Amino acid sequence: MTAALVFTLTQGWGRNWALAQVDPLEHELDEANGGPPSSEPSSPQGSPQGSPQGSLRDSPQGFPQGSPQGSSQGFPQGSPQHSLPPAQNEYHRPVGPPEGGTFQIEHPGAAKGLIKIDKDQVYQYRVKTVEKSQATSVRFGIISSPNTTSEQGDSFSSIYGSKGIPSLFADYEWQPFHTFGALGLQLGAGLGVVRGNGRFAPGSIFTEAKEVYTLIVVPVSAMIVYRFEYLRHQWFAPYISGGGIYYALREQRDDGKPATYAGSPAMAGAAGISINVTRVDNQGAFFLSREYGISDVWLTLEARLVASVSKAIDFSNQTISAGFTIDY
Repeated sequence: MTAALVFTLTQGWGRNWALAQVDPLEHELDEANGGPPSSEPSSPQGSPQGSPQGSLRDSPQGFPQGSPQGSSQGFPQGSPQHSLPPAQNEYHRPVGPPEGGTFQIEHPGAAKGLIKIDKDQVYQYRVKTVEKSQATSVRFGIISSPNTTSEQGDSFSSIYGSKGIPSLFADYEWQPFHTFGALGLQLGAGLGVVRGNGRFAPGSIFTEAKEVYTLIVVPVSAMIVYRFEYLRHQWFAPYISGGGIYYALREQRDDGKPATYAGSPAMAGAAGISINVTRVDNQGAFFLSREYGISDVWLTLEARLVASVSKAIDFSNQTISAGFTIDY
């Protein structure tokens, strides 16, 4: 059995209408029980052939033939007529066509954005769409071993290993342009930490020293980002970015000697793809939009190529990261 399906169509003269679909079986049950309520009195000619003429259904005013017919409202002549004033904005479910179908009705909830009543009698309203203009992302990744060397000529990987620098990245993106795709300015920062052992000078019997070195890397970036996002709640959104990055470096050792500070500017280009997580759960997406103003939540994968512009410290590397991006 199909239940009522209602959506709102606002006419130009200010009246709110809704479209309903009624179950044909429900209409037939109404006819079997005496028919739906009608604003016009029943006609004697409309009675079925062979039905008793003295039935309540066939008499003009709803009384058996021969009984005293009262006023037009069904009361005896001379008796006081009592009626309640019509309720304001009261919704009366109309009777649908015998074969089902759709037709227009007035509904007081249409003015409040009512667009549908589903089969479980749940009222669904139109909600305001969140227009996003900002994004925040948090990702975890690995910075590959840079090309820099120590003063003694030792490579980065010989001291800190070749597994790279585990790092955490956070970006804020301002997206002022959404005419064709999404173009924005991204400001980011990160934190990476790696440990290794010092090296003895060339010619020594031992090569690896006991002192432990800790390198702290803080990358700060400013990038222009273009996202290939053309549809609302798009499933996939590839993107590209390019800009500058600066690596602030601090190297400390556990033998009590003072730490060493350095920096390395570089140019960076990146490409990635974002997968829309909110498309999986529409109800959850509606809750995030209504309660927190979040438009989309993305799973983001990114690869970044960095070319150092410093001759003193060459921190050229490749960075791979994954995390989440939130649009709002």
